[in-house]
Amino acid sequence: SSVWGTMCCSIAMSAAPPEPSGPNSARAFWTLGAGRGEIRDAALDEPGPDAVRVATRWSGISRGTETLVFRGRVPESEWARMRCPFQEGEFPFPVKYGYASVGVVESGDPALVGRTVFCLYPHQSRYVVAAGAVKRIAPALSRGAADGRGEGRSDRRHAVGPTRPGAGVMMCPSPTLHRPSPWPSLDSPH
Repeated sequence: SSVWGTMCCSIAMSAAPPEPSGPNSARAFWTLGAGRGEIRDAALDEPGPDAVRVATRWSGISRGTETLVFRGRVPESEWARMRCPFQEGEFPFPVKYGYASVGVVESGDPALVGRTVFCLYPHQSRYVVAAGAVKRIAPALSRGAADGRGEGRSDRRHAVGPTRPGAGVMMCPSPTLHRPSPWPSLDSPH
């Protein structure tokens, strides 16, 4: 199977209904070795007064950056610069990586409960973060915000820090997010 197909299991996992074991549990995609990954269970804390619990609805996979991570090809000289805000583990492996999550706030800050949000969070079905780490987006844009083709904007935001109020995160919706990849297998040399 292709690397792309293996990595895409996290999209299916993220769009799945919440786990039957309750709101304080989640499933997360971890890269364990070059071309090897697995979905692991994760326990969550209750959100504190300035935090939110988000149920992931869409999770985008970068064809560039995340392919390097999944294949174990991140140069050691780039490990610190490529670290994501909520990454767990260390390069090269094992690592929970990702930075394009869209979900709905389940609990926490009352002003955000029920809102669709974007967060620079790895591929995980549910997570707890500071309320300031999520950005509200229009529900109609939620699939596009996690689409890898919008990643340049999220990368720039990640690199420069918070944007000015109201700037938000602009992404272009894509009708291909859950269709088969239009690109050749990433296992091919081209």
